[in-house]
Amino acid sequence: MIIDLGDAHSIRLEVRNPITQALLNATVTLTVTAPAGTTSNPSVTNTSTGIYDASFTANAVGTWRWLWAVTGTVTDNVYGDVQVQDPAPSIYASLSDLKLAAGEIAESTRDGLLEIALAAASRSIDKYCGRRFYADKTATARQFRTDGTTVCAVDGDLLFIDDLSSTTSLVVETGDGTTWSAVTDYLTEPVNALARNWPITALRRKLFYWTTTRVRVTGLWGWPGVPDEVSQACLLQASRLFNRRKSPEGITGNSEWGLVRVTRVDPDVASLIQPYQIMGVG
Repeated sequence: MIIDLGDAHSIRLEVRNPITQALLNATVTLTVTAPAGTTSNPSVTNTSTGIYDASFTANAVGTWRWLWAVTGTVTDNVYGDVQVQDPAPSIYASLSDLKLAAGEIAESTRDGLLEIALAAASRSIDKYCGRRFYADKTATARQFRTDGTTVCAVDGDLLFIDDLSSTTSLVVETGDGTTWSAVTDYLTEPVNALARNWPITALRRKLFYWTTTRVRVTGLWGWPGVPDEVSQACLLQASRLFNRRKSPEGITGNSEWGLVRVTRVDPDVASLIQPYQIMGVG
């Protein structure tokens, strides 16, 4: 699992009799280890018989690990971990919607497998399109070469950049990779991109040229919002991945229409996300 920096992460422990599997109380302590190696002992709540809940705030990027130490009626050590990123990769569809799409699954016993399918589907869409459909939370700087990435026009040079989700915190500088000078005489393009839930993908220098070898852009990278087509494609692909366990050899079918081989890319998924694929990717 991957979560956002600053999120409160809840964890649960179930203590069971190793023979009967009945829930029972024991003595439980929790130790959480941060990415830097420091440890803490969050308070633990005995929610009900054999059920213990706790939470901690993930205030650093990296791997957070924890250890449940169980003594008394049962002796055991239970380990867990979570990855923290800034931002965490977004999941493009909800678990509840996938349960409906996968056949109205009501129970929660398969939630783990469904969440894995959602994450895998979301990341496969990113790779297919060559871009990601979520935005950074913190502005960062990226450099772009002007040679080969600009288009000349009568109203100024157009410099192509990575997807930019917002004009908030946007800073544009020209330079040589070492020395930088801020510029403000530029326009973002496509025109009205953010109003159409589309990212900024280029900067046009108004009546001037990008005369330096590099341009440094600081901003919130990514996509301003998840398009409906991407969400639908995620549901289709995640449902396909979840049901793939029934056809481990790549063959599926039934007695009515026979056996068929599972294709590499679902044509409906490809059709939905094709308009969002960066040219030359895939």
